[in-house]
Amino acid sequence: MNNRKWPIVTIGIINVLLIVSVAVVRFLGDSKPPVISFSSNDIVYERDMDEGLLYEGVTAMDSGDGDVTDRILVEKIVEDRDGSRAIVTYAVSDKSGNVAKQSRVFAADFSEPESVTVPESVPVPEGESGELNADSDPGEVMMADETGASVSDDSDQEEVPQDEDPDTDENPAGDEGETDNDGTEQPVSLDDLSRDDLKRLKDEIRSEILEETRRAAEAEAARAANQAREAEIAAAAAAEAGARPAIALKSSSISTTVGTYPAWVNVIGTLSDDKDNYMTLFPTLKYTRFDVNTKGTYRVGLTVTDSDGNVSNTAYVNVTVK
Repeated sequence: MNNRKWPIVTIGIINVLLIVSVAVVRFLGDSKPPVISFSSNDIVYERDMDEGLLYEGVTAMDSGDGDVTDRILVEKIVEDRDGSRAIVTYAVSDKSGNVAKQSRVFAADFSEPESVTVPESVPVPEGESGELNADSDPGEVMMADETGASVSDDSDQEEVPQDEDPDTDENPAGDEGETDNDGTEQPVSLDDLSRDDLKRLKDEIRSEILEETRRAAEAEAARAANQAREAEIAAAAAAEAGARPAIALKSSSISTTVGTYPAWVNVIGTLSDDKDNYMTLFPTLKYTRFDVNTKGTYRVGLTVTDSDGNVSNTAYVNVTVK
């Protein structure tokens, strides 16, 4: 009788072990982050360089997903002017949401760009330069004014009436700013301008163009600085409220494919707290439920928790599953 029970007991033990193994695998899942690797290069960091150069020689491999190099992002760049170097931090996540970060040091060149040299002459279409060619008729010289209209002394212009002989003392030749009988001042012909006057006029036009370009560049730089400052102020204000950590997004939307969780590092701008830093807060990231296996757009809330148990504000992002 006892011999008949042994097979049943053995089968029962095997089934229990199988159930426990499956449960452990499902519970643990893929918790190992990818590994970022660097190969040597001779790149010198410059502030206005093409960011794509920073990705050269950077790869990432994951134990489950394989090569995830295409998911690598530059998270931040710290410039060390005293040491003439730049520290670039990379981040990458696998399809299970595991995140890895690695920093790389580049030699840096922080020298200021050379000042713009104003050309001696402004190239304009032929016939509008205001310069006299050796074989051109002075009466045909034209020059564009500041509004783009051309000024010339051709036959279409209204001529200044001269009732007196130009050689008389009452109307000496070469007078500028002559007036009609009705008192209207007549335009001065370019024939009456010296070569120095023409050059001065061109220099004034060129200076105005350069000044407008400089103002537009300064306005764009100020706008970008204001946006960054506003984001920092908002994050700091949220952190000060009850010493809670604060999460600020750099993008309000992100896309992913069916069955793959988004790379949250792509949308998170800053994580701040009175005690904890980014590396401490990011692993505590939590998000509201959404169906990653069904196509659609979901409004997902993101939060982090600091080491004191304080939960951050909820930052919402639109997740599109394709």
